Amino acid sequence: MLRKLGLVLWVATVILVSVGSTGCRSDKPPKIDICLGDGVGGADCTLRDGSELRAKCMYHNDANGDGWYCPPSALANTWITTQTDMEAFSSFCYDVSKKTARKSMRSIAKAIYQ
Repeated sequence: MLRKLGLVLWVATVILVSVGSTGCRSDKPPKIDICLGDGVGGADCTLRDGSELRAKCMYHNDANGDGWYCPPSALANTWITTQTDMEAFSSFCYDVSKKTARKSMRSIAKAIYQ
C-alpha cells in the first residue's frame, strides 16, 4: 500500500512539474519606453534605443539627471495609465505580488526623477 501511494505521489509530482514548467518563460520582455506625465500633457521619459519618440522629444542632462522630455504633441496616440493600473498589470504579467511590482515601479520613477 505504501509503495502504491509513493508511486501515485511521484506521478503527481512529475505531472505538476511538467505542467508548471511549460508555462514559464525564460526570455526577457521587450524593452519599452516609460514616461511619467507632468500633469499638463507632457512627460519625463526613459526612452529605449530605437524609440520613435526620440525624434519628437528633447534630451536633457541637468541636476535631475539624464532623460527625455516629451511635449504633449509628441505623445499623441501614446498610452498613459495610472500607477494602480500599471501595478496590477505588471503584477499579473510577471506573476509577482503587487507589493513587488510597486517597489520596482518606484525605483524606475526614482531613476527618472533623480
